[in-house]
Amino acid sequence: MKDPLRPESLKDYVGQKRVKEQINICIQGTKSRGEMLPHILLFSAPGLGKTLLAEIIAREMGYDFIHLIGTAISSPAQLAQLLVGLNETGKPTCIFIDEGHRLKANVEEALYAAMENWRVTILVKPEGKKEKIPIEVPIPKFTLMMATNYIGCISPPLLNRFQLTLRFQPYNDTDMKALIMATAKRLRTKLDPDACAEIIKRSRGTPRTANHYLQRARDVSVVNKHSPRITLKDVEKTFDLLEIDDEGMCEMDRKYIEVLRRAGRPLSVKTIGKSIGEPVSTLEQVIEPFLISRGLIVITNRGRCVL
Repeated sequence: MKDPLRPESLKDYVGQKRVKEQINICIQGTKSRGEMLPHILLFSAPGLGKTLLAEIIAREMGYDFIHLIGTAISSPAQLAQLLVGLNETGKPTCIFIDEGHRLKANVEEALYAAMENWRVTILVKPEGKKEKIPIEVPIPKFTLMMATNYIGCISPPLLNRFQLTLRFQPYNDTDMKALIMATAKRLRTKLDPDACAEIIKRSRGTPRTANHYLQRARDVSVVNKHSPRITLKDVEKTFDLLEIDDEGMCEMDRKYIEVLRRAGRPLSVKTIGKSIGEPVSTLEQVIEPFLISRGLIVITNRGRCVL
């Protein structure tokens, strides 16, 4: 089933102007030469639309699309099995690996030959032999698109095999307004200008967050009998229910700051995570980038400090 919030073409994808220009040129050039789309790395903070853009790129190219998480590929053998079975529909394939920085080292190494030489190594047991032996087998050509929040955690040999790196930027207010209004249109609801401005103010420049808030405000508008129109009152009630303050901070953000203030000294991210009951990955990927951008904390050699 199609998601009404997700645009299906590059022209309907809001924001990231420079990224769209780069990928549009790449798509047009590749099509004109009748070649496979090159391998692409997508890099940004969470929620800026990497997965959506990957889906759109595959659709624009007419490719099949396989969506995987880095941790889902457990071994080189599993990767080989996947690659050998590509192109069953007769169309080229785009493999999208989200959280690419979480790939195992041996899986990364197996990708090298697959990305460059279109070959994988498999183990076979020759007739009359007790031991399996490795042999190289050809695989169909494919395009690998990988998304990551931590480009520094991907090994240089793998990074060097991507011919195009797309770096996403936080959305400015103009792009956020265009995105929110486009989403409201897809939801077949009207959004008052001051209600839109309030969502922008508290959405951290993140499209995914803004869309979630808009959907919850639509629910509130139904209860307040304003539907299909979302008013400022609906949005303010939504943020009260979600416990999002005027600065866009959620309860977890406030707990993070409070732990540092009570300590009165730098703390490690592991210590903070234990204090508020959240994994380190959530703090590093979701909480800290926002708090740093707002000038509320700083990361030093001694630990996290509140400003």
